[in-house]
Amino acid sequence: MTVETSAGLSAAHPFQGAGALPVQSPLGVVGVVAVLYTLLFGATVWIALRAAETGTGTIDAALDIAICLAPALLAGVLARTSQADRQQYVARLMACAVMLPLLLLMWATSQPVVVSGALVWSAAGVLFVTHIALFVGAVFWLARRATGIEAQPGAAVVGASLLGQRLQSLADAQVPADVTPGQGAGEWLVEMRFGPGVPRSHRVRLLIDEPARRVRVRERLAARGAAPRDADEASLRSIGDTWFDPSRPQAQRVSGITLQASMIEPSRLAATCLALDGGRVTLLAPAAADLDADGVVSVLAALVTRSGYGWQPELGAA
Repeated sequence: MTVETSAGLSAAHPFQGAGALPVQSPLGVVGVVAVLYTLLFGATVWIALRAAETGTGTIDAALDIAICLAPALLAGVLARTSQADRQQYVARLMACAVMLPLLLLMWATSQPVVVSGALVWSAAGVLFVTHIALFVGAVFWLARRATGIEAQPGAAVVGASLLGQRLQSLADAQVPADVTPGQGAGEWLVEMRFGPGVPRSHRVRLLIDEPARRVRVRERLAARGAAPRDADEASLRSIGDTWFDPSRPQAQRVSGITLQASMIEPSRLAATCLALDGGRVTLLAPAAADLDADGVVSVLAALVTRSGYGWQPELGAA
């Protein structure tokens, strides 16, 4: 058995982890897409305003241009912020690319025009529906782009059957999850363990694509009358309600089904230390007793990428 460290290989048993930084998809392209989209949206609104507005003065035109360019300018600033926290970086850009065009559209529909109101609202409706459709498409694109992790450089590639054995051996490593074979070849289901009486489930479906050296990942979370895990889950407020409806109570129980693609922080993945010995896996750090559901997903990603496979989350039924 070998244990690999950042300092090199030990003759006794090198381990995979600590100090080995995962190779994750760069997020710069997300910033570029956000800037280009908000720029295109602003240009579309400005062209529509020029065609429909009664005011044609130089000052009015300059002000319209400034307002229409504002979302793209802010997106450009946000695109240059730190990517150290990948989740927050994507969240900032998505909020800018989604909300500011909507505010711009609301402003545009309030401007004086020479065409009929019905035509204005029809055009605004088409633009709104297109915007929402593109947002949904962006969510699916980001689920793959921002969450994918390449196989660890230099990791020995193992067969799908051996990777399956390693996944099953996580039970012996005291990882709080049950791993069972799925219905199809190379399919594995991982069910997180929750405490007695906790009406929650968290399933991770892994599909090993041996020829492509990738593992496709789907996650499904469910709650049925469960106590909220944190303040965000307990909140019944939408954007802006903190100011307009501060007295709205918190949720005491939550129910629902969520399909998600977890974004794993590189530091957490690098700190996950595994000892690999054929089809057997030993978790060295963190302690199995300290793992929550997100920690288990990190262990799975570490095992997959250090077995020579890419980790590819995607949205879909699990």
